[in-house]
Amino acid sequence: MSGNGRACLKWLGVATAIALFQPGSLACEVCFGNPEDPQTKGMASAILFMLVVTYLLLAGILAFFIYQLKSRKNRIQNTKTSHS
Repeated sequence: MSGNGRACLKWLGVATAIALFQPGSLACEVCFGNPEDPQTKGMASAILFMLVVTYLLLAGILAFFIYQLKSRKNRIQNTKTSHS
């Protein structure tokens, strides 16, 4: 590795160490676990909202396929009765 590459890695290591050991880089109130913090309540609401949206979307897709299967079954039965 050239001298320039080593110097770059050295400064990258120093910058990383400074960034990791700053008080602002420590965990926020959500990670500390303060349940009464507004940020924690907001994060819980956001997670609940995303779960509800995801499950509603999956339920809609499932309902569509169930509708398609029932519709196909009815068409097959109508075809069999009209040919008989």
